[in-house]
Amino acid sequence: MRIVFLGNFRPSHSTESHVSATYELLGHEVVRLQEDTTPKHTIPALCEGADVFHWTDTWHSDYDGGFKALEALRRMGIPSIGHTLDLFVGLEREKLLDVDPWFLTDYFFSPDGGHPALFAAKGINHHWMPPGCFEPECYLAEPVPELVQDLAFVGSRGYHPEYGHRPQLIEWLQKTYGSRFTHYDHGSKMRGHRLNQLYASAKVVVGDSCLLEGQEKYSSDRIPETLGRGGFLLHPEVKRVTDGGLYTNEVHLITWRLGEWEILRRTIDFYLDWPEDRERIRRAGHAHVKAHHTYTNRVKAMLEIVAMGEGRA
Repeated sequence: MRIVFLGNFRPSHSTESHVSATYELLGHEVVRLQEDTTPKHTIPALCEGADVFHWTDTWHSDYDGGFKALEALRRMGIPSIGHTLDLFVGLEREKLLDVDPWFLTDYFFSPDGGHPALFAAKGINHHWMPPGCFEPECYLAEPVPELVQDLAFVGSRGYHPEYGHRPQLIEWLQKTYGSRFTHYDHGSKMRGHRLNQLYASAKVVVGDSCLLEGQEKYSSDRIPETLGRGGFLLHPEVKRVTDGGLYTNEVHLITWRLGEWEILRRTIDFYLDWPEDRERIRRAGHAHVKAHHTYTNRVKAMLEIVAMGEGRA
C-alpha cells in the first residue's frame, strides 16, 4: 500500500515517526508530509495514487483547507485516517472537536474509549485505539551503574491544569523518598536506548495518565512504553485498562487508586524489598506488550478497520 502521512516527523520519537516507520516495517510505502510546511490545499494532489491518507494533527490550523482536502480525498476514493494519543474530552482543548476537520477524517482513532456517545453525536467515526510501543524499541536492556536507583518517574511535572494529580504525585514522591527518587522531565532527554537502560536500572518506576474524574478506558502511552522497554511499573488503576481489559494488575504491572497515598507508599516499599516479584512482573509485562501492544499491532488493527469500512458513511 502507498500511504501519505501528514504529521510532525522532526522528533524521531514522535508518534508519527514511530507509526510511519511501522507502516514501512510492514512493507508499505510511506510518503511523509511535514504538517507545518505542507499547505492543506496541496494534499489532494500529493495523494494521487495513494491507498490511504493518515493524519496526526499537531498545529490545528487552516481548518477551511483541511475540510476541502478531506472532501477532495473522498471524491478521489482515498480513505482518511485521523490518529492521536491525546485526550480531548474534559480538557480545554475539547472545543477542537467542533471546529477541526481532523476529527472528521473517515476513521478517527484515539485512546479515549470512554465517550462513544459524545463522539457519535458530533459525527466523529471514532474507534478506540490504545497507545503502543514501537516494536524495534521494545526490548530488555542491561542495567547501567549510573542509572541504578530505587525509584523513578519519567515525564513532565507541568500537566493539564484540569488534572492536578501529576504535580501532587511528583511532590509526594520527592517528599517521601528524597534522594532515593529521581524525576526525569522532558529536559532529561531520556529517549530510545537510554530510556530502556533507565527502566532496566530503576527498581520501581511510577507512572501516571490524565485520569480525570470518571475517566475510564483511557491511558497515555506510559503503560506500553514503560512495560515494553522493560520497566517495573506502578500506575494508577484505570477501569477497562488495568483491570484485565488490556493489562492485569499484579501480572503485568501494579496499580493503586488515585489519592490513596498511604497505599502507594506501602506498595512501593513492599516491591523495593522483593526483587524476585519485581522481576517476574517486569518480564511478564514486557512479554505482554511485545506480543499484543506494539505499534505493529495497532497499525494492523487500523488498516483492518479501514479495509472493513467500519462506521464509514
